[in-house]
Amino acid sequence: MIYVDQVEGSHSIRMFTQLGSSALAHTTGSGKAILTYLPADVIAALYPSSREPFERLTPHTLTTLEALRHDFVRIRRRGYALDREEHEAGVSCVATPVFDGSGTVCGAISLSGPTARIDRADTGALGLLLRRHAADVSAVLGHQAATSDGAHAS
Repeated sequence: MIYVDQVEGSHSIRMFTQLGSSALAHTTGSGKAILTYLPADVIAALYPSSREPFERLTPHTLTTLEALRHDFVRIRRRGYALDREEHEAGVSCVATPVFDGSGTVCGAISLSGPTARIDRADTGALGLLLRRHAADVSAVLGHQAATSDGAHAS
């Protein structure tokens, strides 16, 4: 994962990410939001089970393909990814994928903060808010979201 933009929060204690810096996808909310929508063969190439356990950054990092796949199911079901201190102790994240005009996942939008603050928040409401913003960005990129009946919205 490479961070390309950031908006600073207004709290005195806030997260800072160096633009252009990278992070292991399986350890971040944004990374997992993107990985969830990649084809299975791409996931298998990026995370071969022969390389397990995957790099662990905290005691909460998911380190097996099976654990990641279980998380992908949860992410698809709720529509957003969570990072609960998987990348850095004391930091949590809610993230949603962004899609391009071909329907391919091409990025993510996330909200990160101290775990105590994220835990006090309604992550479902944060996920919904991020999903709306990600849908707006995706639409600008030409993505047509499917409606509940499977048709594409125009």
